Order: sequence, then C-alpha cells, then structure tokens
Amino acid sequence: MKQFVVRAYDGEGMLDKRMEIRPRHLEGMEQIREHVICAGGLLDDTGRMKGSMLVMEFENRQQLDEYLASELLKLPETIIPLCAIVIGYPAEQPQPKDKWLPENVSYNEYK
Repeated sequence: MKQFVVRAYDGEGMLDKRMEIRPRHLEGMEQIREHVICAGGLLDDTGRMKGSMLVMEFENRQQLDEYLASELLKLPETIIPLCAIVIGYPAEQPQPKDKWLPENVSYNEYK
C-alpha cells in the first residue's frame, strides 16, 4: 500500500458552510476510514479553518485518482472519468523561473 497526502482547501468565506455540513462530512469520513491514516484541519494565520489534510493509503495512484474523482465529482462507481480539464484562473500568479543555464549549451560540438 502507498501513502498519499491530500490537501483540500475551502473556498473563500466557506467556514460557516463547513460547520453547517460537518455532520455529513464526518459520515463521509466514516465511509472511507479504511483509506485514512490520519486527518486534520488546515488553519490560516488567524487560526481559522481553511481546509483539510488527509494522509490516505491506496494500492496505487490510480486508486487514489479514482477516489478523488468520485469524491470531487460525486460520480457513481460505475463511471470512471478518463480525464479532467481544469478551467479557470489560478489563485496566485507565481513568477516564471529562469531555467537558463549556460553550462547546458554547447557550440559546434556536443558536450
């Protein structure tokens, strides 16, 4: 069995909704307990809940991907997605990394 860390972040201003659905969340956790090694909340700088972190165990990455697809998309077990395309804008704008390394360039000969 392989172990995977899964981080799930709540949307902005979702703390009240998180607390409202907490009983259903705990019921869902009970259904997947065979895969959960440990789990806990992610906190922001002020100590407010902003998401969850789970250490999960599956036979392989494919099983994890199937679980995540069924959990996120609420698909029945008989439907297996072939791919997922994320559409939207990133929450952050990281600066591009400069990957230029002069030692990786050769002129007139292969090094």
